[in-house]
Amino acid sequence: MTIGRTFVKRTFVLDNGVHVGVKFDFGPGHEYTVLLSDLAPGVLAHAACNGIGEALRDTGAGKSDAESIAAFEKRLDVLMGGSYSARGGSRLDWVADILEAIGALLAKAGKELTPADAEKVKAELETAGKDGAEGFKKWLSANPTRKAIGKMVDSIRKERAAARAKEKTTDIDMGSIF
Repeated sequence: MTIGRTFVKRTFVLDNGVHVGVKFDFGPGHEYTVLLSDLAPGVLAHAACNGIGEALRDTGAGKSDAESIAAFEKRLDVLMGGSYSARGGSRLDWVADILEAIGALLAKAGKELTPADAEKVKAELETAGKDGAEGFKKWLSANPTRKAIGKMVDSIRKERAAARAKEKTTDIDMGSIF
């Protein structure tokens, strides 16, 4: 994350695997921790609503209306079921994106991801996902092949973001400003 021209490292503060705050590190001597327990109730509620909005906003990027609604409902179910990881989206999204990336890379090699292999990957990712997004990132960095999968996941997500940006139109002219 960048604020102004300064790079800021943002990490989540966990207590027994539960997110309880955010730490911002600007460098030596400039580290700040914001704990949820220290926030006023109105600020906490606003932050939670903002987070929910962010978690649900991008679910349908680059998809048809029906696919967008289905993706939204799936993400909502994940949020309501408690398996959402605050950093990097839901575990289901990570697993789906990794499986999509593996499938794309195998297709480039003229191969196919079999259902049995997909289940093996899901089982490994279930373990990795216990540490949230950091666990998935660690899994993706374990060897050169997994690093290639990670790059493909990034590529897939960038394509979705580009598609989302194309979908958004802004009706603006000088008359609407004044």
